[in-house]
Amino acid sequence: MAAAALPALYIGVFHPLTGDHDLLSMLATTFIMAYFSAVAAVLIGVPSYFALRRLNLVKWWSATVFGALAGAVVRGVATIPADPEPAVLLRFALLGAAAGFLFWLIWRQGHGALHD
Repeated sequence: MAAAALPALYIGVFHPLTGDHDLLSMLATTFIMAYFSAVAAVLIGVPSYFALRRLNLVKWWSATVFGALAGAVVRGVATIPADPEPAVLLRFALLGAAAGFLFWLIWRQGHGALHD
């Protein structure tokens, strides 16, 4: 779940729900977004991990790609019925990619040798 904290922290710091960048607003936003980020990790990240594991493809690049796709999907679904702005969609894809890569970094610690 540590990887799921990354998008929540980003939103909390750079886009607090109140619009004010005071510490309380940023912390509250981070905690609220952590819930949604964790739900996305469970609904998208966990099945992705099991699919990649079954195919023996839990690698840094596959975790990053699946994370990017997950970030874009989550943002796209969150903006329904409106069309998501491409720049915002890209930002969330990059956040997802970073979270996926962070997941892989943590995962590989429990699996000994480096996995491509």
